[in-house]
Amino acid sequence: MKIYKHTFHDKKTGKKKQCKAWYISFTDNKQIRRQLPAFPSKKATERAAGKIEELLGSQGILNRDLQKWIAEIPSPMRKRLVKYGLIGDGKLSENIGKTLLVHLEEYCDGLKADRRKLKYIQQVQKQIKCILEGCRFTTWSDIDGNRVKTFLAKGRGPDGHGERTYNSYLQAFRQFCSWLIREDRVAGNNPMKAQKLIKQTTFRKVRRALTLSEQQSLLKATEAAPKRFHMDGHEPGAGLSFGA
Repeated sequence: MKIYKHTFHDKKTGKKKQCKAWYISFTDNKQIRRQLPAFPSKKATERAAGKIEELLGSQGILNRDLQKWIAEIPSPMRKRLVKYGLIGDGKLSENIGKTLLVHLEEYCDGLKADRRKLKYIQQVQKQIKCILEGCRFTTWSDIDGNRVKTFLAKGRGPDGHGERTYNSYLQAFRQFCSWLIREDRVAGNNPMKAQKLIKQTTFRKVRRALTLSEQQSLLKATEAAPKRFHMDGHEPGAGLSFGA
């Protein structure tokens, strides 16, 4: 493994010059010598050389750090690594450069294909997007379960959302992460696996039985209402469920 710069002769001046970008020369696992165009920055090229060393020894299993690096490098470099066989030419390599917001759009497209209700899809999309933006998650390797829990907990309280809403957001995000892994869009363990739903101990809406006056008012309103489902308020047994 070495880094270098190509040289060429300037036709106008006749002088020898160096290319702007550094190159990485290495032998892949098939014992083929490769020359990979890298970056104008020597430091960035040295870092890339280190990551390629990791790729060569990974046996196709990409950890989160490698996935993050692959997602951040320029597309031409990523395509060359696929061509060289350092990144599998499959679902993972197709999706590894996508942001989480792009994955979210495709996740919602899948929910539509499953004929889920539009209201449900919009709610899930809103919840997941809120977490992505609130925690500043851009790629899969950014996701940190503890940060999600902390972010959602900050919004809880008397003036914020309740435990039920907290669980709803957390569940939506957990399902999104599980989908990414199940569809082979990302590799590695689910970073949300350890984050559990909380037991609901408080209830914003306290339910109680109707008072006698409330039952009488409800029955009067029912009697005065138009006929529904071929029944009116005078039908036998209409008020039995209210205990009147």
